[in-house]
Amino acid sequence: MMTFRDAFLSLATLALCATANAQGNAVTIGIQPGQSTTGTASDGSPGGIGITIGGFGNTPVVVPPGTDSMGIATAATAALAAQGFTVVQNGTDVIVTAGPGGAPLQSGGGIGSTDTGINGVKAKVTPPAGPGGPGGGPGGGGPGPNAGKQNGGQVQKANPQKFANSSGSIQVDVEVLKFVNGTWTLLWIQVVVPVFAGDTGQAVNDRVRQQLQGQGLIVSDLTLPPVVAPMTSGSFGMDRTQDGGRVQGVGFAAGGGARDVLDGSEAGAGQVPQQGATEYDRSIDENGDATTDWFRFAGDATVGGGGVLDAHVLPGQFGLWAITPGPGGLGLGAPLIPAPFLHPGFDLPIDPLAALLLPGISDPLGGMQLPLPIPPDPALGGAELLMTALTIDPFGASLFDGVRRTNGVTLRIGD
Repeated sequence: MMTFRDAFLSLATLALCATANAQGNAVTIGIQPGQSTTGTASDGSPGGIGITIGGFGNTPVVVPPGTDSMGIATAATAALAAQGFTVVQNGTDVIVTAGPGGAPLQSGGGIGSTDTGINGVKAKVTPPAGPGGPGGGPGGGGPGPNAGKQNGGQVQKANPQKFANSSGSIQVDVEVLKFVNGTWTLLWIQVVVPVFAGDTGQAVNDRVRQQLQGQGLIVSDLTLPPVVAPMTSGSFGMDRTQDGGRVQGVGFAAGGGARDVLDGSEAGAGQVPQQGATEYDRSIDENGDATTDWFRFAGDATVGGGGVLDAHVLPGQFGLWAITPGPGGLGLGAPLIPAPFLHPGFDLPIDPLAALLLPGISDPLGGMQLPLPIPPDPALGGAELLMTALTIDPFGASLFDGVRRTNGVTLRIGD
């Protein structure tokens, strides 16, 4: 008798053709009003401002000292337009809808600054509208075969080795899209974290994490490609809330002594990290409709580290963790792979021909966990895994009755 794995691998060979959806994300980046450049970083070196959009690399924004927020936005719009992006300015916001040559934006973007006069920045990603509302339904993501990362936000961590010379604060604003009572609802979560004279950057980071988690956000540790150098302290990543809200963007501002513990000020949305775990795509049911199922990796994404795969699905389901080794082109905007043998309209955000399948059972509350240790092999540094969780109703009329899958997760392993 053919096993589920045999069926999964052999029938998948019939479903490897897909075309990318040409409709991409819109990315909004901005400088909070009321600021002006000093031209100087906190260590006395020349200050800098940079933008990264849609995986097309970094764009420096050259502005003289004394340039206000509107002038920075104008300069950023011109710099991006000069590189071929489709971009418009709306006050101090810069809205990018396509890359050079009209290429769709699949993975968001961000803005950063080492200029001590610029400490309020924001970044937001808006997926293309799809069936069921913005982002393709309650689970978020985009319509059709678009597997690019379309949600999530990141903000800069403080340098653990630095000290605050005076009191101040760090403010983080998180834009969350939730499907509430059949209606798309946009919510803002704001935390204002006090910084006291003598605080270490590590103490500030602990306080920021505690307050974000206290507002229901799931917080991960990420290392992102720097928008402006030096950015060595890592970032807080937020893809979703505990109750299923999808993070669309973030704003970040620091004042007073908080600036002393920051290497710079950065915010990003929909970016894929160089190290750590982050989500892409959306969760779907057997009909291809979005669901509230999800999973994440919680732990240390470094060689010799490890963590736990943590899924929230329907109770009492037979589960399969599907893990595919990188490189992860699929996680960065390549087409989803249709899987009609599972159900018409069903697709996968991983390569089924290369997937390792590990079983699981969801508990009465819908939880399902799998330990994922990372061996202490230096060769694993920089490796990538793409992951999703499949669930099947054990009491269904047929083998694939009630099949569902979670979002995809990209895990990049650090040295």
